Amino acid sequence: MKRITSNLMLLLAAVLVMAASCKKENPTPTDPTDPGKPGANKKEQLSKTWKVDAMLVNNSPAQGVDHSGYSFTFKADNTYSITAGTFSGSGPWELNSTGQQVLLSKGTASERVGVIVNLTDNRLDLEFTDAGTGKTGEKKTLFKLKQ
Repeated sequence: MKRITSNLMLLLAAVLVMAASCKKENPTPTDPTDPGKPGANKKEQLSKTWKVDAMLVNNSPAQGVDHSGYSFTFKADNTYSITAGTFSGSGPWELNSTGQQVLLSKGTASERVGVIVNLTDNRLDLEFTDAGTGKTGEKKTLFKLKQ
């Protein structure tokens, strides 16, 4: 019985030492523009020109769309420009308070919200949702962008 108790105590001590030595992850900042917080470089990561590598509409490849010349440019001065075939647009951009959404032309009639699905130094997946009307339901367009 003494041996079982000793082994349990040793096991408990080992678990406590391992738990105490684990490094905790820093939370995502609530203000992504605060350079003192972890993840504050998200704006820097976004601030470049991204070329459209693929387009998915409602999780299916966009049919009949030549996106080879499409690009999104986010500048450090918080302006953006988009070139997508015959469509082009520009205006101010910002990250929302959680850093998970890109707000384009906030407060204007052409305001759009893009959800950051994935962001690395050379990949950005940005999803836009259109509510749709009548027969057409909600439409999600995912732009898979690359450097």
